[in-house]
Amino acid sequence: MVASAACDGDPGAPDADADAGGDAAVDAAPPDDGVADPLPPSPPVLTPCPEGTVERLREGAPTECWPIAEPACVGEEVRYLGETTCGSVGSACPSGDFPDDVPAGAVFVLAGATGGDGSLGSPFGTVAAGIAAVGLGQTVVIGRGTYDEVLSIGRSVTLRGVCAAETILTSSSASTADGILNVTGGTVTLRDLSFRDALRGGVVVTGSGTMAHLEGLLIDATSSFGVYVDGSARATIDGLVFRDVATDTAGGLYGSGLVVDTSGEVTASRVVVERAHSAGINVLGGAKLTVDRLVIRDIEANNRGDGGRGLSIKGGSVVDVDRLWIERTLEIAVEVRDVDTVATVRRAVIADTRLDPSGLSSRPFSIFGDSRVTLRQVVVERFGDTGVFVSTGATVDAEDVVVREARGHGDGDFGRFVEVQRGASFTGRRLRFEDGKDAGLAVTDEGTQVVIEDLHLEGLTGRISDGAFGRGINVQFGGSLELRRAAIIDTRNVAVLVDSSSFIAEDVDVRGVTPVDGTRRGRGFSIQFGASANLVRVRADDTFDLGLFAGGDGTDVVAEDLTVRRITAPLCPTGESCSVDPGGIGVGVYEGARCNVTRIDVSEASLCGVHVAARGELDLAGGHIRDSAIGACVQIDGYDISRLDSVRFEGNVIPLEATSLPVPPASMTISM
Repeated sequence: MVASAACDGDPGAPDADADAGGDAAVDAAPPDDGVADPLPPSPPVLTPCPEGTVERLREGAPTECWPIAEPACVGEEVRYLGETTCGSVGSACPSGDFPDDVPAGAVFVLAGATGGDGSLGSPFGTVAAGIAAVGLGQTVVIGRGTYDEVLSIGRSVTLRGVCAAETILTSSSASTADGILNVTGGTVTLRDLSFRDALRGGVVVTGSGTMAHLEGLLIDATSSFGVYVDGSARATIDGLVFRDVATDTAGGLYGSGLVVDTSGEVTASRVVVERAHSAGINVLGGAKLTVDRLVIRDIEANNRGDGGRGLSIKGGSVVDVDRLWIERTLEIAVEVRDVDTVATVRRAVIADTRLDPSGLSSRPFSIFGDSRVTLRQVVVERFGDTGVFVSTGATVDAEDVVVREARGHGDGDFGRFVEVQRGASFTGRRLRFEDGKDAGLAVTDEGTQVVIEDLHLEGLTGRISDGAFGRGINVQFGGSLELRRAAIIDTRNVAVLVDSSSFIAEDVDVRGVTPVDGTRRGRGFSIQFGASANLVRVRADDTFDLGLFAGGDGTDVVAEDLTVRRITAPLCPTGESCSVDPGGIGVGVYEGARCNVTRIDVSEASLCGVHVAARGELDLAGGHIRDSAIGACVQIDGYDISRLDSVRFEGNVIPLEATSLPVPPASMTISM
């Protein structure tokens, strides 16, 4: 075969008389069987919105449910998640020193009282005196005032304040282990109290068989922790606010609002954690936490510069969260790690996860170490490197999830929606990813498996540091991806790269792939270096260079109903020639790769509808190649043209041409 003038000249005006015999043979193809279009993905379902949320409407996107944030609460007030207005932490403050509804048999305590007997008319002056005098199962009523004491309770009693804003328990003595109040046995109820301004934690609940009920409590400006539940103790919470929990006075490493440790178990509702350190809530040591209506915000690092997480779950613990709002955490919003650790998150909004002090990490979800996570109706927006990071054998099941505004590292790299690596697995249904940088979905390493149904992925602009990449999906180094019903829109460089990995795709629609500055390539699919791809009802519209590239020994592509339309030649910088890399090819098969297509529709390729060269093998059965400069560019001596002649060639300037085009290179792998 000989080279055509179309290779070096204007691909729109090649020699119309070249290789006429081959053209005639190809034009005798059987009638077109028709090529099926891909089915569209279903959007995430995030409604109906629960009480106390507002609908957020975005053009072309599903309706989202967002917490009410305005107007901001002032003073001691709080707006629990799901409530429309600000109010008191617990009960509203009455006019007198004590609550109006006091149970019979109660013992009374009032700050500054002396010589009392615990009656309403002659209260005790200390809480310790009230605890010592109260009967089993009875109530100590603590009046207005501040009480500087370290307290211990080992039997079933109730401590009730006048209101959280006016009954203040504190301690002037420092400790990293004990709280202001330490519950070591029995069933204890704490109601309408605040624990504040202490160089120690607020409340400790410990010991097998110990139960605490915490209602309407404010933990403000304690250190080390706000509430600590451990040693197989149990606690229930209804209305608990943590504010400004400082790091401990020893190493400055700890300063969480709520800690559940060593097989402790907590069931909670209406919890707010603001301005803690290290972690808003820390669950570890095989503990359990079930919580609904949880807010965590403005978490900072410890004195060593570590942490700043919203919710940390590890050590084989089990956590179930329904209705969660996390904003402005540092580095990680939700961390789940370790064998047998299980977390379920439903109806959540995770926003504004800030970069860590190094500027290199900002992950709303960091899931690793063989842990298991379930996500339902979750919105993630505005973060640094990766929205959902899954690694080292972890398993994630995600449904109705939106991830957007991946801004990248401080050094300008990354900016991904989901990354799955190192043998982890991810299953997703009804996902929407928008506005990222270097890659939308990254799947890496042997044993890593991702299965997604119904994905809308849009808007990759390339990494900030150098403009490189901007890929929709990147599968490499032995990873596996199954994708069913997906729209991949407005990406750069390559919409879908599969490198030495496995890819199964049904109903995948790629639209608009623009070149990265300096490379000129904007490919739809790049299957390379021993990768395998099974494609059913797949389309690539408006690409540059190549609609589908298959290259490298061992690469195997099997496709049914493949559509590639409007493939433009690469953009050449002013004054440079593109003759060494002309592009504008619908499907190209090179360097020992194999591609078998049943029913193909290629149209408006600026150079070649299909191109086979350098030991590539291409088989076509049914469909058509039309309205292109050259229908089929064949660059292998003695190639059996009958492998291509069961398609219809329509409206091409030249249906079939022998060429000596340069073989396009494979795409680069992406850094992990």
